[in-house]
Formats: sequence, structure tokens, C-alpha cells
Amino acid sequence: MAKTSKSYNPGIGQRLELVIDKKCSNNKKNFAKLLHMSPSQLSQLFAEDLPVPQKRISELTKLFDVNLNWYFTGEGEPFNEHASSMRVADRAAVYLVNSLAASQKQHRLLRDNASKLLPGLVREAAALNKLFSLMDSDPDLKALILNTSPELADAYDYYLHNSIPNLNPHPTKQDKNNP
Repeated sequence: MAKTSKSYNPGIGQRLELVIDKKCSNNKKNFAKLLHMSPSQLSQLFAEDLPVPQKRISELTKLFDVNLNWYFTGEGEPFNEHASSMRVADRAAVYLVNSLAASQKQHRLLRDNASKLLPGLVREAAALNKLFSLMDSDPDLKALILNTSPELADAYDYYLHNSIPNLNPHPTKQDKNNP
């Protein structure tokens, strides 16, 4: 695609990258959201080395304290030094959006890991439940297991003193009649 001299601004994409890196922890998706743009619109700016649309310039300066002279020409410092140009509420909004994205990612990872672990944990709990039932009915087996495995002895003690539901994933007819 040919670039027109009217909109093409060499290096503006690199300057925008610096803003995203320094002010948005290099998270382009959050940056786009804060400027009320789609990630695909932002990608197009990078692909064509175009400036942020005029209607988004005020957000760029307000939220990220960007020195517009530097942004458009590459001259001067990237960010305005005076703190009053960026309100505390705007900085908090940037922080919250970045934090929310990180929190959502952690939540997804935890949910995915839990869903992978849960079936195994249920099977193990069901097996322990069955073993403890057998131990209750066979004193010799109970003595053997309690004397050879301190971990199982602790688990059995917990089993005796706490209400644990039947976790058998495939209940028998007897299990269904005796909840």
C-alpha cells in the first residue's frame, strides 16, 4: 500500500510504541481501549506509520501526558514533565485498566488449572473415602495402614472427625440409598 505524504509520518509508529511501553506496560489492547479504539485500528496505525486520529489526540495527552511536539515531530522530550497535565483520576484509570487486564488473565489461568485438577482430586477423594470405609469394616487392614502411613493416618483422623460427603463419581445403588 502506497503511503501518502499527507498522512505518512516517519517514526510516529515507533514513538507510539514508546508511549505504549512506558505508560501502558506494553499492552496494546489496553492502550487501544483507553483511547476508545479497536486493537485492529491501532494495528493499522502501526502498519501504515500513521498518527493517532485527531479526535483521540486529547486522550493521548490527557491520559498519557504525551508531549505533542515530540509525538508529531520527534523533537523534545516524549512526556510533559509537569504533573498537573495528567489528573490523578486519569492516572488511576490507566492503572485500573492495566490491573484489571492482569487480574482477568490470572483468573483465566486459575480457572483453567482448577478445571484440569478437579477430576483427579475427586477421584482421589473417592478412593480415600472407599479405603476409609474398608478400614472401618476390617480392623486388621486399619491397623496395617495406620501403622505404615502417617499421612493416611492423619487423613483418616480428619475423615473420622469431619463430615465428608460421598465423593464417589459413580455411586452404586447402595451409595444412592445411603447418602
